[in-house]
Amino acid sequence: MKSRRVVLASVVLMAVIVGLGGRAAIYRSIASLPAPAMDFGEPFVEDPERLAFLESAGRRIEPLHHRMGKPNPGDWLDRHPESGQTFREYRSGSPSRPTSELTTLYIQKWGDFDDAQSAVVDRVADLLARFFGVPVKFIEPVRLDSLDDLALSKHPERGDQRLLSSFVLDAMSGSNLPKNAAGMLAMTTVDLTRTGGGSWAFGQASLTDRVAVCSLYRQGDAHEDFLLCVKRTLKTSLHEVGHMFGLSHCAAYECAMNGTSHREEADARPLWFCHEDEMKVWLACQLDPARRYASLAEFAKSNGLDDEARFWSRSWAALQGPAARAK
Repeated sequence: MKSRRVVLASVVLMAVIVGLGGRAAIYRSIASLPAPAMDFGEPFVEDPERLAFLESAGRRIEPLHHRMGKPNPGDWLDRHPESGQTFREYRSGSPSRPTSELTTLYIQKWGDFDDAQSAVVDRVADLLARFFGVPVKFIEPVRLDSLDDLALSKHPERGDQRLLSSFVLDAMSGSNLPKNAAGMLAMTTVDLTRTGGGSWAFGQASLTDRVAVCSLYRQGDAHEDFLLCVKRTLKTSLHEVGHMFGLSHCAAYECAMNGTSHREEADARPLWFCHEDEMKVWLACQLDPARRYASLAEFAKSNGLDDEARFWSRSWAALQGPAARAK
């Protein structure tokens, strides 16, 4: 496996066996330091009129969002105090993001997918295209039986096959990225592990290399509760691609960019981004906020995501009026 310096976003939920009594401590890894300015893309070109418009739109939707309460014992912020990342901090850096040359987000399947699982990934592709405003295309899948032993690890107790997330990120990055890739997201149905042993992950992203990986394995059974599996997988995918485009964890509002330490906490977080992170996406992806909300509400309504349909419709309504015209 090639070596490289990677800043890994803490999108990872791990279960690590720790000493006494074989008890497992469950946590999400790293990125608990103050948010750095991400300098892996081109600097933002200052446009005072555009910035004023985005900040005005952000203020309009701010009342729809809820501040984070005090974390419960074992929650992410209880374990990993973070300062978060403001819109100003984000635009002061040079994060990876779509450009006139990096136009497309690619999805690559790793391993086998049945019809229900493929339908989940199809919905991920649809939402990512609407959320980040870039075309999403599927690239040639990867067969797991074509991988060497460095890529795979058996669970020490269950014995089932797992995929090393770091191998996936390395395999997609650098010269393996399509030339026009704003980023590439690997999707798999097998369990992910960062380090082998008892560790596991919903997903993982690189803040430097425009790559991320998500697993459906721990998102619920797509055959038994399709909507639950879809919602969880959508949330993880948005979070991962957010990190791919330089967004750090949100520590101020209830937001899909929150870090989470366990399944209950992850399920309690919304599918949408808070107003600060929305402004980052609008800026990075050069989006019309109102038009985007109309598209997101349409997606949610057509897929049975009733809470999300109402929220994005309310967000669209908050942006109506002369001051909300796109700049």
